[in-house]
Amino acid sequence: RRGRRQEQREGRAAAPPGAALPSSASQPVAAPTAGVSAPASPTAARAAPASDPSPGARTRAALGVALAFAVGLAGRRSRPLAAGTLASLALLAGAGALTGHLRPYHLALFTGPALVGLGSARGRGGAALALLLAAASARLPPAVPARALARPGTLAVESRLGARLDAALRGGPSVVVDGAWVSASPVAEPGALLLDLHLRGWPVERLRPGGLVVVLLSAERADLAAIRARWPAGGPRRVLDRGDRHLVVVGTPAEVRALGEALAAEGAPWPRPRFGGAWDGLAVLHPELRLEDLAGWWPEKSEESAAPGERPAEAPGTAER
Repeated sequence: RRGRRQEQREGRAAAPPGAALPSSASQPVAAPTAGVSAPASPTAARAAPASDPSPGARTRAALGVALAFAVGLAGRRSRPLAAGTLASLALLAGAGALTGHLRPYHLALFTGPALVGLGSARGRGGAALALLLAAASARLPPAVPARALARPGTLAVESRLGARLDAALRGGPSVVVDGAWVSASPVAEPGALLLDLHLRGWPVERLRPGGLVVVLLSAERADLAAIRARWPAGGPRRVLDRGDRHLVVVGTPAEVRALGEALAAEGAPWPRPRFGGAWDGLAVLHPELRLEDLAGWWPEKSEESAAPGERPAEAPGTAER
């Protein structure tokens, strides 16, 4: 025992203050190179959190709790509880001012007693006080960046496309919305757009095969530029919406089939496309339809147009779901 104590004292004397003793699993740590600052310590990172509320928010929270206790002081039955809790609040605020570490979640400890104080207000005075507190704490929602509204796959893009299709195609023949995904993120779900049009007042008879086909073409910028440069002569010519990674066109089944053959052509400079998406909406709007009813506009039989339980034929250039 004495020998172990002597070895421990010698080890502490040899190691500099604050240094960790090396272990068998420790690896040598390279010194930071010039121009590269060392990472901040976890203690420093916790000292200044990124979500630190503003002083105005802390002040409003403190005043709201104090007002609730002031109302409690006016009532005879709630006065002892309000006085004691208000004194505790004053001590907490003083300690927070001295240490610089007063947070709204500290004041949340007084939420229960504050509700008791507000509950003591009765009649019209209590209703007026509740409205005053609600108006003081109300805030407008933050503005949504425009680039977030244009992000593919979001509800904002789907709603915008639904409004565009409703304005451009209302009153015409029946419409089916389908997708052609080459690369990038799909701009919207075709089935969701079919349901969106139905919720905008379109009868189900107008949302079925037999008329026009709307194609949601999604591709990266370079792929989309190459597709536009090689657009087939017999492809759809009417563009309903366009972006840096998508193109929404409408045409007859024959025109859409020509577009699909061009997208699935061998040797194309873009990835192998995938077709489909309309079945998700048509299965809800028209349960009597079969997958074969959707095979009139894509070049090859795919999972979207194959019969239930039938595996699609896999040949070179075959479009896949």
